[in-house]
Amino acid sequence: MNVITPKKTSPGKIMGGNLQLNNTLGAIKNPKVVGTYLKLDCSNDPLTDNLTIQNTGSVKLTLISDDHTNAEIILQRATDSDIYSDWKIGNVGAVFSIANRTTAGWTSHFQIQTDGAVDVKSNYLDMNTHKIINVTDPTSDQDAATKKYVDDAIPTDVTVRTASITVENCTDSEDLSIFFTNKAITISEMRAVISGSSSPSITWTIRHSTDRSAAGNEVVTGGTTTTSTTTGSDVTSFNDATIPADSFVWFETTADSGTVTELHVTLVFTED
Repeated sequence: MNVITPKKTSPGKIMGGNLQLNNTLGAIKNPKVVGTYLKLDCSNDPLTDNLTIQNTGSVKLTLISDDHTNAEIILQRATDSDIYSDWKIGNVGAVFSIANRTTAGWTSHFQIQTDGAVDVKSNYLDMNTHKIINVTDPTSDQDAATKKYVDDAIPTDVTVRTASITVENCTDSEDLSIFFTNKAITISEMRAVISGSSSPSITWTIRHSTDRSAAGNEVVTGGTTTTSTTTGSDVTSFNDATIPADSFVWFETTADSGTVTELHVTLVFTED
């Protein structure tokens, strides 16, 4: 190894001149160093131990691998006591890579492919509260989505729908279908009003299931008793308000009193 310990005109600076190495191949002048090792040792600077390459114009450091394989810069401590502080920057084959050394060897954390693709090899990419901008719309399941793409995908207006049933001369054993839904829905309100005489009262319930012959699931367990002939009864608390797609929804009664000439029930719901 050729060791050059340059003299400095000021701490951390090598001023002027050309660098020339000699090996068995003869005189070799920079910028191309062939078949030898070059070490610039600045450890005699008690103040900074820094090496600065300075020029009045532009400065370019060129590493050329004649066999077209690896050209790397290794940042390493003088001893191997802490190998986790060693970093390597350069191209490995046709890929630019940044890697550090562990007990298992060199591990690449960041790569740029020849097509411009950037590969993050670490566990995650921490943007430290900074933005990623100018992102295209996603096309695959694991692609990141932009704010606009998500905003456009979520409906801004949720359509509220209703379904009603009116039963005349209602008894305590009604079992009537209301509708079938091929989409999942969620009930947000049920309102019922009764008409009749002799203090009319009726206990009713709404059930749903993909099998109409089944017992079904009650939207309100135990049902609701309606006695109001004016504003009706308003139900907004439920036990099972989410109805799966391809379900039947039906109406049942379990008890009555007085004379019930008519019962009207309206369901308010949205599509999920």
